[in-house]
Amino acid sequence: MTPANKEQLLPERGTPALLFRSRREPLLWLATLLSLLPIALTVFLLILNARARIPDELPGGTTGVWLFRGTLMLVSTILFWPMVWLSGRYVLRSEGTTDGLVSFNTWTLLGHSGRHWPGPSSNALPIWFEEDRNGSPPIFQGVRSVLRTLLIELIGHRKRLWPAGPIVHEGRTHIPLRVSVDAPYISLYPATGKQLLIDMQGEFPSGQDAFFEAIKPQISVS
Repeated sequence: MTPANKEQLLPERGTPALLFRSRREPLLWLATLLSLLPIALTVFLLILNARARIPDELPGGTTGVWLFRGTLMLVSTILFWPMVWLSGRYVLRSEGTTDGLVSFNTWTLLGHSGRHWPGPSSNALPIWFEEDRNGSPPIFQGVRSVLRTLLIELIGHRKRLWPAGPIVHEGRTHIPLRVSVDAPYISLYPATGKQLLIDMQGEFPSGQDAFFEAIKPQISVS
């Protein structure tokens, strides 16, 4: 994208242009609260029973009790770790200006965090099993095909928009009578900092194309 084309997508110099906005912050805080409830309940139960007699039939005696309590505490955090992972990655708002900067405001467990887009990472992560590698033995190609089919059924199709660029995740899963998910998103891999996640069910006031053009590396034309 040339600078001239980029200026057509953005407002006058110094005026921020809203490129993306997600209104799911309340849902994120609610999910965080719900993920903390099992931890709080487990801590309460462990404190309540701290002086309880150790059952004679429990293998390992005192050691077994502490292993049980530690395992119970670890299991209670399962719902919380996904929220930790989302912290600093989930984008709530993105703006751009004709100064050539694109800013991202992300949700974190401590509030909001702002950062500028430093450009894409030069070390683009491969998309697992999406493409067969030439020269692979037939047995590996068969395993890759099976894994690719399984991943597509579990998380949907994925595609990279341009070399080293964002990956669009279909985010659709349908297991009859069990699970149905429709959560498409975009993965951005900046040159520095954490991966960024764009919820495609959010708002793109100027359209998705304008958002992609704003983060796409500029190609100089001689």
